[in-house]
Amino acid sequence: MKEAHPVADIFPMLPTDELKRLSDDIAVRGLLEPVVLLDDMILDGRNRYAACKLAGVTPDFVTFSGNDALGYVIAKNLHRRHLSESQRAVVAAKIANMKRGGDRPSQSDGNFESANLQIRTDISQHDAATMLNVSPRSVASVKSIERDAPDLLPQIEQGEITVHGALVVMQERESGNGNGHTPVSGQPDYDGNEWYTPVEYLDLARQLMGSIDVDPASCEWAQARVQAATYYTKETDGLSYDWTGSVWLNPPYSFPEVEQFTTKLQQQYEQGITTEAVLLVNNCTDSDWFQQLLQRYPVCFTNGRIKFERPGVDKFATRQGQAFFYLGTDVIGFAEIFGAVGTVLTAMKVYA
Repeated sequence: MKEAHPVADIFPMLPTDELKRLSDDIAVRGLLEPVVLLDDMILDGRNRYAACKLAGVTPDFVTFSGNDALGYVIAKNLHRRHLSESQRAVVAAKIANMKRGGDRPSQSDGNFESANLQIRTDISQHDAATMLNVSPRSVASVKSIERDAPDLLPQIEQGEITVHGALVVMQERESGNGNGHTPVSGQPDYDGNEWYTPVEYLDLARQLMGSIDVDPASCEWAQARVQAATYYTKETDGLSYDWTGSVWLNPPYSFPEVEQFTTKLQQQYEQGITTEAVLLVNNCTDSDWFQQLLQRYPVCFTNGRIKFERPGVDKFATRQGQAFFYLGTDVIGFAEIFGAVGTVLTAMKVYA
């Protein structure tokens, strides 16, 4: 009995009815394409192997001789499988943080090593999305579903529900509006000055920075999504502390708080206390604090308004657009990742 190679598992198995049809065809015509092995595990042909077992046919095997097992599996399956965009997004989410080339699985560090493959944390969500011809935003959404509602992933893989449909189910569960679920505990009272960021944008920030060390303007409910190592609330007053490391900041949108928070963020970054940051604010180009940011740091103007969230309530939007600013050295990474949700610009310096 052959086991599947870890790389083969990035694609879903055929549904039972399709596997039965493949088995019936093999019983009549035989196996037309051999099963491909790597390190004596099935790299390509799990469905053919299973169908042969059902049909009582002995499968033929060949050994993979290339140097890009991951690329081979993707190319073969995209060629023969008719996967929806949502199904491809799940595949892209699985290969995000893999690396081509390398050695064989090591149980000690969780890496897969062989003469032809090494899986490490090197393929970004953006690169994985490009490989599967889906949007980085779709991949980020799958990652959030994997984290918050993993029971929905098999349904997406089998084409029973789309990524968007899964996000709707998650929203209904959290709001208590569907499936008998109750609202999330610890929800704050909404006071008109707090706007909670949809998780797909938070995932982009994590993809860019790796993790979030500090969220200076937050609450307990928001931290279920932000997952910062340290966060401050209205009661603990984030303006009174240093913001060390990588920072996610969605400040209060009232004045003077928005200016106080954005000014402090710039000071912390320029002093080297904050190493990099993603800042989400309303598009207030007529404000002095916004112009100061615009002259110093790259910005992403979002495609349309963000549909912010309130605990237990449907998503809602502001009366104006939004902008993400990036304070850090990976400007190209910011442009690639956030370019999926808007237009990225940097200030042009003109000298006489």
